[in-house]
Amino acid sequence: MDYFIVGKNLRYTRKAAGLTLQNVQEAIGMSTSTLSQLERARQTIDLPHLVTLANFYKVSVDKLLGKNLKTNR
Repeated sequence: MDYFIVGKNLRYTRKAAGLTLQNVQEAIGMSTSTLSQLERARQTIDLPHLVTLANFYKVSVDKLLGKNLKTNR
C-alpha cells in the first residue's frame, strides 16, 4: 500500500466534498491530528479505518488506494 497516494486521495476526497478535518472528526470520531497525519502520509492507516473513511466519503476503498479498476481487453 502506498501511503502517500492514500493520503493524497483522502485529502482530495475530503476537499472535493467541501469538508474540513473538523467536519470529518465530528462525523466519525477520528481525531483531526490523526486525519491530518494520514493525509500527509506521516501515519499508516489500517484496513478498518480505511473502510470507515471510504464509507463516510461514499467512495470505494480501491479509489482511496488509487487503484484503476478498468481492464484492457
